[in-house]
Amino acid sequence: MRVAVVGICSVVAVASAHADVCRVTIARAPDDVREVVEGWVRAEPRCRGELEVRIVPTDGGLYLLALDGSGRSRERVVPDAQSAGALIASWAADDRVAAAPPALVDPIRERPAPIETPPEVARARRYAWGGWLTVTLVLSDRTNGLRVDADLIETGPLSFGIASAITHFRFDDGSQSSLDGRDIRGIAYVADTFRQGPLWLRAELGVGVAQTDAFVLDTAPASFMSYDTDRWSPLAEVSVLGGVNLGQRWALTAGGVATVFEQSYTLGWMGSSNQTLGELRRVGDVMAMVGIRCRL
Repeated sequence: MRVAVVGICSVVAVASAHADVCRVTIARAPDDVREVVEGWVRAEPRCRGELEVRIVPTDGGLYLLALDGSGRSRERVVPDAQSAGALIASWAADDRVAAAPPALVDPIRERPAPIETPPEVARARRYAWGGWLTVTLVLSDRTNGLRVDADLIETGPLSFGIASAITHFRFDDGSQSSLDGRDIRGIAYVADTFRQGPLWLRAELGVGVAQTDAFVLDTAPASFMSYDTDRWSPLAEVSVLGGVNLGQRWALTAGGVATVFEQSYTLGWMGSSNQTLGELRRVGDVMAMVGIRCRL
């Protein structure tokens, strides 16, 4: 009985300790500063919520930018790595500062934020390299495939990035002609994201090119023919995605994308002349999207 009681108490203690582990993601920081901050975070016994932190060296010390799970941001300039660790630990503990070693004094509580923003900090606020990586399945009644979007630069709610998609399609005009093929698309885009807590809505505009390999089949008796072809086509697209964040680094998403391009394929010819009997045209497609997102 005594062994059982001790075992149960040990499990409870471990679970309690695990529940208090700080969920702090340091997205960017110098290596020596990261080590100090991680030490403070590990030592904090009372953690709540999640934080994503960026630490940028400036002339005035270190610029801290933290985003919590509810979308609220906090920022401060501190003189050194120890001060950064103490402050980040206090943010992780809902503003209750972890116990500092006796030799350390936390100067943050009495130090007001600087009035003048250093140039490095201003640039860090305006632009951040990297953002979200989005992987989605794209599908419609004629098309299915995989798409990847990667944000390269974020500035406020705007994101600039590139996307790539590979899809298989089957297209016909309702007669005896059909087109089977594969598209490989490359897109450069700008996106605007509207956030409300963990929910968000994203509108995206893009331009790019598509490389298409296709097999054309015309089974009409007067013009039976088949051939393989490949071509490059410019394209433009608009997409809308909505989703919900699962913590700081993951999200579920769904939406749709509409693409405009133009492709024409010859169907048969008359005798030895160059007169064609018709053509098959693709002028774009509309596809649903569903997938996941990961913070880079």
